[in-house]
Amino acid sequence: MGDLHLHRIEERDRSTLGLLTLDGEKLCDTLERGPGPNRPQLDRIPAGTHTLHIRREGGYHARYLKRYGPDFHKGMVEVLVPDRTFILFHIGNYWRDSLGCILTGDGRFIDGDGELAIGKSRDTYKRVYPTLFAAAKSGGSIKVSED
Repeated sequence: MGDLHLHRIEERDRSTLGLLTLDGEKLCDTLERGPGPNRPQLDRIPAGTHTLHIRREGGYHARYLKRYGPDFHKGMVEVLVPDRTFILFHIGNYWRDSLGCILTGDGRFIDGDGELAIGKSRDTYKRVYPTLFAAAKSGGSIKVSED
C-alpha cells in the first residue's frame, strides 16, 4: 500500500478542510472539526503518523453494513489515536457531522455560518473506501500534517 497523507489546508473556528492523497495523488477532500483545544474527545486528531485499523463494531459499522451490504462494506476504517476511540472515516458534509472523525467528499464550499464544508460525501466515500480499507487491512498508516 502506498503513502496516505492528510494535508490540512485551511481552518476556521469550527472546521478544518483537508486534502487526502495517496502517493501524492489526490483521493478526495476531507473535513474535520476545528482546532479547538478544549474538547479532546471531539476535536480533530493531532498531526503525526497514525496507524489505520478495521473496526467491526458500533453504530456506524451497522449502518454502513446495512446501506452498502457485506460484499462492499467490510468494516469501518479507524485511525488509532492514543486515548481516543472510534476515530473513523465516514460520510458527512459539515463540521457538525464529525465528532473527531474524518469526513470524505469532493468539492469545497462555505456553509451558511461561514464554516468550511465539503460536497458529494456519499459518492466520494464509496469511491475511496476500497483504498482506505486496503490500507487498514495491510496495517498501513496515515500521515496528518498542517500544511
